[in-house]
Amino acid sequence: MPSGPSFIAVVGHGPDIDREGGAANILRSLGADVRTLDLWDDPADLFHDDDSIELRPRAIVVEAADRPDLASAALRSIKRQVGFEGVGAVIALTTAQVSRLDPSAGFDDFVLMPYVPAELYARIRALGGAPICYSDPADVAVDKIVAAVNPSGLHFAFLDPYNLEGLSFDIIRKLSKLKVDLLIHVSVHDLQRNLDDYSRPGDVLDTFAPGWSNHVDPNQSINSFRAALMEYWLAEIRKLGKLPAKGVELVEGSKGQRLYWLVFASEHDIARKFWEAIRDPMRQTTMDF
Repeated sequence: MPSGPSFIAVVGHGPDIDREGGAANILRSLGADVRTLDLWDDPADLFHDDDSIELRPRAIVVEAADRPDLASAALRSIKRQVGFEGVGAVIALTTAQVSRLDPSAGFDDFVLMPYVPAELYARIRALGGAPICYSDPADVAVDKIVAAVNPSGLHFAFLDPYNLEGLSFDIIRKLSKLKVDLLIHVSVHDLQRNLDDYSRPGDVLDTFAPGWSNHVDPNQSINSFRAALMEYWLAEIRKLGKLPAKGVELVEGSKGQRLYWLVFASEHDIARKFWEAIRDPMRQTTMDF
């Protein structure tokens, strides 16, 4: 990300772009310098005559909602504007439109609407710098990542797997050797739908929460089983010196379907206080079933 003065460009439907709960409003509340642009306006309008010559865009958020095709056109226009070369872009979509997103549209990531402030913040932060990509499975790539970063530096890791199978506890254990804060995507939907299959010996739960079968009774009610499993998982993270925040963010689909939790863990009190300040206090705060 730029080391000098910077701003985040939020692009969307003009009359709604500064609405409460929109990306511009949320990011300003987190202290970001935000400039807005209608989908049809000239990207040059994001720059002002009195701007410092050092001012650079930090990230682009395009609010597509139910029209990802319009967002793609807007992004192409922005990328042609001088100053936006190499700037990362996030598209904001409703749950129903995720399957319509064209991977070749030019976006680096997507975020669901309505927003979870902490997730929006994490996805923008993850855009920073020129990415170094690994094509290995996550449990292999993590070794290369840990070896590549400065062991004395302060780091942030956003674990965003497709399902529980991709969230091996070894990944968390290896990252925890660093000075790192963790934001972890845990699929509620996957846990609810596949728990019976995953709990078989040698299956997904043995990598997601190693040793669980010695501490959690799978013969209790299904809700109690899930709750006990997740409490065991959180306790294992605490043993690594990373304390999960009390507030857990539940992300839901447009019809109220439970999709995933966002779990924040850090060894520092101030980081957990920051998480509590930016997450949505009206949403679920515990892993209830």
